[in-house]
Amino acid sequence: MPPPARELRFRITESSDPRSFARGQDLLWRWGLPWSIPLLAICGSRAFGIIKDTLLTSRQLTNELVESCKGMLRMNWPGKVGARSRIIYSLGQSFYAELHRCNERLWFLAHDLQDLKLDDIFADWRDPKHWPYAGSALWCFERSRLPEHRKKRIIVLRCLQVIEPIRRVTPDYDGYVTEPTPGALFTVGGQPYAINMDPPSAMAKVVKRLLIQRQIANAIVSKVKAQNQKNITRPQHLTER
Repeated sequence: MPPPARELRFRITESSDPRSFARGQDLLWRWGLPWSIPLLAICGSRAFGIIKDTLLTSRQLTNELVESCKGMLRMNWPGKVGARSRIIYSLGQSFYAELHRCNERLWFLAHDLQDLKLDDIFADWRDPKHWPYAGSALWCFERSRLPEHRKKRIIVLRCLQVIEPIRRVTPDYDGYVTEPTPGALFTVGGQPYAINMDPPSAMAKVVKRLLIQRQIANAIVSKVKAQNQKNITRPQHLTER
């Protein structure tokens, strides 16, 4: 996790004994993800000043990281990272989103910070712009493996789990925006909702960096597994000799 993507969570423990912390559980939203306040929100809002000062005093946070977060936020003014903002720092990372007139932003974090309005994703942009469905779900962005995207760097959106039942709010809707289905890609106009990483746009640069970070993480995991396997098999070879 990149340092600016860190967050403050609320842990429930069985007692006030600090030793019980490891056995505790994070407080969860009703959709199953941990309740949290993004570090970017803590560094960028006066409302969280006392929390920021406490983290600095306890050495859980450095002044350098605070300034780094503030720099990212200044580059995205007037966009604001709030207490409930979703920070996406890795492909495959799940996030919660409502389908009808969701006024919140999704923030992609790599070396830079780039926002995406959630209501722009789930709206039918044909005149007049409207939101055909209500309800909510867990989602994730992932690298497309569709045949038509072969040799292209395309990111698609997958519905992981429906949280609040999906219902159609536009009478006699023609399904141009497809009703979300758990496990399926989200589609608009018969095509998967997609972000192309090849055009030189700010969003493409950030999403490309997320892909690189995921590839690096996978490579590290593979290397560790290979080393562990090597350590396990080495004594057998020594015995055979």
